Amino acid sequence: MFRQFYLWTCLASGIILGSLFEICLGQYDDDCKLARGGPPATIVAIDEESRNGTILVDNMLIKGTAGGPDPTIELSLKDNVDYWVLMDPVKQ
Repeated sequence: MFRQFYLWTCLASGIILGSLFEICLGQYDDDCKLARGGPPATIVAIDEESRNGTILVDNMLIKGTAGGPDPTIELSLKDNVDYWVLMDPVKQ
């Protein structure tokens, strides 16, 4: 009888501690963000023969947050300081 009580007590304690551990690990919002370091996240090829004169974008870094009260996106061009990229919000 004492073994069963001890077994159920250990099982309940393990479930409670495991749940608390899982909740504590799930509190970091940085794990859900789209930003990452290192090389560019996306290499975008745009038609260089287009009518409006767009060019090929060699390296484009996309950073942002998808959820929450303030969803944002930031586009950065790497090593393309002399070029413009035209983006039409209707077509995006």
